[in-house]
Amino acid sequence: MRRLPIIHLEPGMIVAEDILYHDCPVLLKNTQLTKKHIDKLSLFTIPEIPVCSDQDQIISILPKELVLYKEAQETVHAFFQNIKFNQPLNMGSVDQVVQDITSSVYDDEHTFFQLSSLKNKDNYTYFHCLNVCIYAIIMAKHLHFSKEDTYLLSISALLHDIGKAHIPDGILLKPAKLSPTEFLIMRNHTVEGSSILKRHTTLPEVISQVALEHHEKWDGTGYPLKKKGTDIHLFSRIIGLVDTYDALTSERVYKPPEPQYKAGEYILSLSGYAYDPELVKVFLNHVAMYPIGATVLLTSGEVGSVVSVPPDVPWRPKVKVILHRNDPSRKTPYVVDLLYERTTFIEKIIKD
Repeated sequence: MRRLPIIHLEPGMIVAEDILYHDCPVLLKNTQLTKKHIDKLSLFTIPEIPVCSDQDQIISILPKELVLYKEAQETVHAFFQNIKFNQPLNMGSVDQVVQDITSSVYDDEHTFFQLSSLKNKDNYTYFHCLNVCIYAIIMAKHLHFSKEDTYLLSISALLHDIGKAHIPDGILLKPAKLSPTEFLIMRNHTVEGSSILKRHTTLPEVISQVALEHHEKWDGTGYPLKKKGTDIHLFSRIIGLVDTYDALTSERVYKPPEPQYKAGEYILSLSGYAYDPELVKVFLNHVAMYPIGATVLLTSGEVGSVVSVPPDVPWRPKVKVILHRNDPSRKTPYVVDLLYERTTFIEKIIKD
């Protein structure tokens, strides 16, 4: 390990330790620096940054969480391919992925939340299923689910889109609006997915039920059965919510990704309509909008870390300010409560 001034940092270097500023996280250990990271660090009065030596980088560039994430994505990909080409299914590998991811997310949900941003538009479906699984586990953790229910929710999330294995790539990856016929084929992935899970696995019935129901809406406007409210299984309501969030924040062949906070605002606008309002509160407090620990830039020029989120107004969190860009000499840290600072808003999340 070596310590370098910010002006000597270069893209590709690996951060050797968590970078804190007044006890607030700025960058996590094992982050591979980009130009955006370096620009972000220049906002803070941090004299030196610990980076890995060349030998250290070989070890640190693939932390165990990243290795697990990539292995899980490969397992999901293989499972989809086996369904697509009518090959034997390895349920043992799926079960192991769910157990490993669940254990790791419970230990360190923040790291896995960051890993969920590793998305590839050409392999969207596989990354999407894994990310939905991660978000669902975070929800289960904060809803205080039992171990058994967390496991069932996790498997349901990982396999919720399995029906897309039978959708032609020409439709699945089409970089334009689907025709009415193509749209009907795409929507049928819910029915097809439920059928696949019933025919080819001995998994509990709730998992095929979630595959069928995850596009149902709280107000009954979803598909395929137009169920509403609590007639929709709780797992389906959770997965339908986080499915939308990941879809919005992902780059697709036909659209760029939405910022996390915009996706959170969209979901909030549909609370009580498309989504269970109680689940939306949990989701916005622990997954979306302005997650606790997120580094944000305020319209006042202040930079800080979100320290608490009001459950009823998650867009107005408390922010621990660690830097004032317009007045660097101002003493920090201090807390700004946006619930009462009516003229100050979050301009953007400063990405890691």
